[in-house]
Amino acid sequence: MKNNTFLWIFSCIIFSVSCNSKNDKLYALNENFDSNEIGWPEESTSSHTVEIENGMYTVHSKTIDTTKVQTSAGPQNRSFLYNLPGHYQIMSLIKGYHGGPKMEYGIMLNSASLSYRFALTGSGKVFVTEYDYNTESEDTLIHGNYLKLTKIGPTGVKFTFDIRDRNLNFILDDKAIGSCLLKTKQWEDIRLFTTIKSKISIDYLRVVKKD
Repeated sequence: MKNNTFLWIFSCIIFSVSCNSKNDKLYALNENFDSNEIGWPEESTSSHTVEIENGMYTVHSKTIDTTKVQTSAGPQNRSFLYNLPGHYQIMSLIKGYHGGPKMEYGIMLNSASLSYRFALTGSGKVFVTEYDYNTESEDTLIHGNYLKLTKIGPTGVKFTFDIRDRNLNFILDDKAIGSCLLKTKQWEDIRLFTTIKSKISIDYLRVVKKD
């Protein structure tokens, strides 16, 4: 009986190690905001509050300064963005509050000289823009509508970027919004943002290796 118990415990340990190994290979990042291991900013000022609370990351833009467009936050440790395979996905569940129809929120991906902004508005419009710091110019890559407006709020919207080499497909929940060609293969930063006088809560942020 003791031998059987030992074998059962040993099998469970091997199975657990195997599962963790597979997860490590699958995810470059699996951030559920249960802790703050990669250095998300946490502070509260007159302009904004950013914090991890109850398994969510909150970005609250409180400023009424009209020169400020948005509040954004990203982790200090961004090594998970390095050496990604040719095919990967970035996924996040984001809940928007308080901003009204003009509110914009979403995810920014930054390279050495380019910034890509994936934004959903409170009225259900979608914008994907590319800003080039070298030429100080901005292009709109995707412009459309997302019709499930009842999803904006407490239940949240799932953002998915399916990236294969420099080809990106933008998906909200299970609805394909559009595709575009990126000018970069290497990211230096990822940021979560919301515009002034609005608030978002992020349930998770994942980078999934598909190759």
